[in-house]
Amino acid sequence: MYENGQTFNFKNLDFNYSPAPMHRFRLGRWSRCAGEILYRHNMARPKKEGLDYFSIDTDFDSDEKIESIILMHQNNGLVWILRFWQKAYRTMTGLVDFRGLFAELFANKCRITIEEHQNILKTAVSVDFCHEVEVGIYTSHGIQKRISMVSKDRSEAILRQKEKVKESKVKDCHSYSANNSEQLQNNAKLMRTHSDGNAILCKEKEIKYKTSIDIPDHLKEIWPEFLKMRKLIKKPATEKAQENIIKKLFELSQDYEMQIKILNQSISNSWQGIFPIKENQQEKKGSISW
Repeated sequence: MYENGQTFNFKNLDFNYSPAPMHRFRLGRWSRCAGEILYRHNMARPKKEGLDYFSIDTDFDSDEKIESIILMHQNNGLVWILRFWQKAYRTMTGLVDFRGLFAELFANKCRITIEEHQNILKTAVSVDFCHEVEVGIYTSHGIQKRISMVSKDRSEAILRQKEKVKESKVKDCHSYSANNSEQLQNNAKLMRTHSDGNAILCKEKEIKYKTSIDIPDHLKEIWPEFLKMRKLIKKPATEKAQENIIKKLFELSQDYEMQIKILNQSISNSWQGIFPIKENQQEKKGSISW
């Protein structure tokens, strides 16, 4: 749409034109066959293949080839040279296509006629500023040399980046292995299974419980069973708790058999502590009530 509100169509494409310093065309709906197919498409910015910039020396116009072109064609020749370099370095091939419509577009960018463009091109070829590779395609030895150097530098930079990433991964892997080797070994040792799905202590921990405190000889067989029961009821016995239980066991009875019965009573009933066995319970044990 122009400032006056008018619109224009070009090959079934609807363009919206906004008057701005940089002309911007918004690609909206694509229509074919009077609106049978409508398609919205967000155009992504194409990946740049050539150079981001190229350097120009302050005395570049002192070169005899460039000086000859400027002498013959004045400012039009200077603009043509800069546009030629810009188009050549935009791709990694360094080739400039002047075939058909491309020549007219190039001349339009230089703000010259197609005849002036052809005259400047003839002068550039005659002074060896550029040469024709194929019909209508031009380049120069200097452009090809710089493109080759840039391509080599980019390839080396990509290889260096890949090596850095590889070294970083290897370093992280070694660091992870060193920091977690002990933990992995412990996890492998602490694998546990149980028929009813409850967790039980591994052998190493059981041995640690057995040897951490002084267990009387007559209790060494039943004591691990008592500790297992405490573990199953989610009340594991610490070393201090074990010492207190053994001390209390001797306070309840000095008879070794009675101490074993007291522990069996707590194991059978899943009691956290130990309690004395009443005499009437012993009398009822095995008796018949009429």
